[in-house]
Amino acid sequence: MSFVKITPAPGLIDIGTEYSNEGRWSESNLIRFVDGTVRPIGGWKRLFDETVTGTIIGVFSYSVGDLNIIILGTTTGIYRHDGTLTNITPPGFATPTPGQLTTDGYGCGLYGKGDYGSPFGRDLFKAYDPTAYAYAFATFGTTLIVSCTSDGKIYKLGKDDTVLTQCANSPAGVSWSIVSDERFVFAIAPNGNRSKIQWSDIENYAVWTPEVTNRAGSLTIPDESELSAAVKWKQNLYLFSSSAVYRVSYVGGTLVYGLTKIVNQYDEPYSQNSIIVTPNFICWLNVNGVGVWNGQYSTVQNMVHDYVKRNIVKGYEGYTFGGYNEAYNECWWYFVSTAPATGVQPIPDRYIVWNVTDNTWATGYLSRTAWNMSFALNKPLLSDGTRIYSHETGTLADSENIGDLVPYLKNAMADIGEGDTLMTVDRLITDELVANGKQLEYQLHLSMLPMREQVDTRTYRARSGKIDARFTARQVAMTITGPTDSDWSIGQLRANIIPRGKR
Repeated sequence: MSFVKITPAPGLIDIGTEYSNEGRWSESNLIRFVDGTVRPIGGWKRLFDETVTGTIIGVFSYSVGDLNIIILGTTTGIYRHDGTLTNITPPGFATPTPGQLTTDGYGCGLYGKGDYGSPFGRDLFKAYDPTAYAYAFATFGTTLIVSCTSDGKIYKLGKDDTVLTQCANSPAGVSWSIVSDERFVFAIAPNGNRSKIQWSDIENYAVWTPEVTNRAGSLTIPDESELSAAVKWKQNLYLFSSSAVYRVSYVGGTLVYGLTKIVNQYDEPYSQNSIIVTPNFICWLNVNGVGVWNGQYSTVQNMVHDYVKRNIVKGYEGYTFGGYNEAYNECWWYFVSTAPATGVQPIPDRYIVWNVTDNTWATGYLSRTAWNMSFALNKPLLSDGTRIYSHETGTLADSENIGDLVPYLKNAMADIGEGDTLMTVDRLITDELVANGKQLEYQLHLSMLPMREQVDTRTYRARSGKIDARFTARQVAMTITGPTDSDWSIGQLRANIIPRGKR
């Protein structure tokens, strides 16, 4: 007997063809890699039963004393939950409704068809140009600061207020807002000027006009980049534009803030919400990989790049959003793989996970619309569009609306024979650790040549630490499915391989 280790190395790879990723994990759902082992992700629990109108596209949480507050930004308004759900939408708020179908226009349709200079009806292919709106949340002490790209105004909500009101004298037409550590409120792209930032007086979000008696001011970036978003990391603000990243640093004096271009000619984020801030760096998902700033700019290869490329719906990249899971040092990104009907809010329904510690990747499908790493509740808060869930809570079996989803992973085909030699496998030695007396399920996929049709075996469970399964092939892959009601992990799977001969 010749027992051969056949468990793939940790982490998924989905780049190029299946055969080029020979033997590596290539597909998964609801699993993560931790310290080189495979485990299911935690479950999720609904935080409260009250419902909101519209689709939730923004979540934020903070504390005022012992009171934990959750803010929900939807496609119809803004809500606060502190044990009771309250509608805090300001009067006249321009809601972030989805884009609409464009019925006709120039430069569309088939080349050479129609009269030159006449708009062409788009009914043939129903072209749809949705707008991905986003909420920006921050705190100014116990005061909440909010803006939304559909509305362009900056609002505040004090601890005793019942509705959001616009910050007095603040500019309109902003694409983003943020609060610095020095307690200035910043407007990104005020009045529609996409190359400008403006800030209020220190400790006073009602004073925005620069005077010798205050410290309000503004800066303009020195090129033609268009600013879209800003994040805060290690006492500085970072501005993201169409072609560069800038650092805004507090310098004091009459200048107050200084501007430095730190990344030039880069792949910009998929969206404003695809930028993730971690304790050690900032990162963002883009069309070619992941950009990282940790004091220096670098790029990280997205090892599941083709999974995103193959599934993301063109034109809906702006709905991509990400979040940081502190407990596992993971960066998650969700994206849209199913285009909705015209005028319906798109729902990101697939995700990828980057384990920063091990530099491993995983993929999956689960519908979510917003993320907030709640340090008040010490859990990631995610929404499915209508409800808010505390993730990494309990088991998957206890999770609401999990349906028929199960944690599993599959590897790409691997050769077990060289040349035209056939190999027979008559025994698999398992290495699994499953709680509560549960078992993993194994299904094998057999093939004689790359790109040939695969033959699937029945599903096996180990008995006395082994699986008796006799089959002959040149290439083998396997799918391992775990239970939803217990924790489990996979060690090293071995196969007894016997040369059979040539055909």
